[in-house]
Amino acid sequence: MWKEQIFSIMESQLIDDHVNKEPPKEEVMEATSYQSWKKYNALIKSWICGLLTEEVLHLITGLSTAKEVWCSLEDAYAQITKDRELLLVITKLHSCRKGIMPLPDYIKQFKEVCDELAAM
Repeated sequence: MWKEQIFSIMESQLIDDHVNKEPPKEEVMEATSYQSWKKYNALIKSWICGLLTEEVLHLITGLSTAKEVWCSLEDAYAQITKDRELLLVITKLHSCRKGIMPLPDYIKQFKEVCDELAAM
């Protein structure tokens, strides 16, 4: 959820490169361009911090660029998301019972769960 919220805002303002690309080197940019980059970097970091709960702020403490913050959160939440997906599929698998269901329907249901597992 946080990712979609922030990324949509950044795309609308054409500043999504702050999390997609490496930060520019100050010595390579004109002073005004670098100042503009710094301003948007701080703005994006602020947006992200505003969406986070206190329990996860430690994940981004000490990071200086929006890209570092973004990557840190992506890494932290990617595993949680994968674990949750796996748990949901395993739950579906455990609840997959033939009972009085016709065999073709049962096989279809079982195959769908297996396909979900394979897609992970």
